[in-house]
Amino acid sequence: MKNTLRKVVSLLLCMIMVAPLLLACGDEAGTPDAAVTSDAAVTSPAGDETGIYTMESDIADNTVTLIKKGDSTPTYELASHLIGTGDLPLTYTSSNTEVATVSDTGVVSAVAPGATMVTVANAEKELFLEITVNVFADTFTVSADLDEKFINYYGRNYYDANTQAVMFTWGASGFEVAFFGTELKAQMVSEINQTYKPRMQVLVDGEKVSTTLSGNPQRDADAKVVEINTENKTEYTLVSGLAEGWHTVKVLKRTAAWRGVTKMDVAGLVSLSTDGYIVSSPDKPTLKIDVYGDSISCAYGILDGKDMSSDNTNAML
Repeated sequence: MKNTLRKVVSLLLCMIMVAPLLLACGDEAGTPDAAVTSDAAVTSPAGDETGIYTMESDIADNTVTLIKKGDSTPTYELASHLIGTGDLPLTYTSSNTEVATVSDTGVVSAVAPGATMVTVANAEKELFLEITVNVFADTFTVSADLDEKFINYYGRNYYDANTQAVMFTWGASGFEVAFFGTELKAQMVSEINQTYKPRMQVLVDGEKVSTTLSGNPQRDADAKVVEINTENKTEYTLVSGLAEGWHTVKVLKRTAAWRGVTKMDVAGLVSLSTDGYIVSSPDKPTLKIDVYGDSISCAYGILDGKDMSSDNTNAML
């Protein structure tokens, strides 16, 4: 009996002594401590652990707008707005350097009104980021190609190299522009050696011809009308005193193109200017209507049947 008791006690003592060793062995074979990390994963500059580089910007809609006043050259430091590039070597290119250029360090400089795409790239990591750059200005000069990025043209018109203007011939021909500011001016001319003085009606912020008329439909004293009275380039105020903000102005010719065989009645637009900046042209109707007729069709003398003159003609009636 005593021998049996001694064996049990000895067995228990052995188990007590061996247990810590077993526990220690189990800990070494278990999960590594959290402080121990693997060097197999590469963290990219973007902060992930995939080893994949990414490039982004903090620019809203990836679109930059530069406002050019006079001869100024506004700039934008693009490089400081990039995210996830770290110390990667980057290249910058502009798709249209006539609108804006970009330096090797990512500084965008406005040149002329228009739009361009600046591409930021790293060839080694195959990273590309495209930033749209819009340049707006306080002036706009017409061109021979009749580009409608910043102005809509209506009716019969053509570019005259002698006057450097877009000329408007038939009644209801003209132009439309959008801008931010309080006023809009136009440099205009009349046809060289013409006898009559073309008259242009100004419609602001979607105004219709009918809303400019006074109570008597045969009179339109309330209408804003500009008479182009010289073949020399002259600045005319189309509208002023508006609340500062976004506005549209449409200018349409009230008078006829011809008087008899040789007497012309043609107006031309050279340039536009505002105290704010001119923006992209308004949406233009897709449908058009051509009206062919004579002086009666363009309402020659309709405002006063006794005085057949430009003052009493309104082709839009």
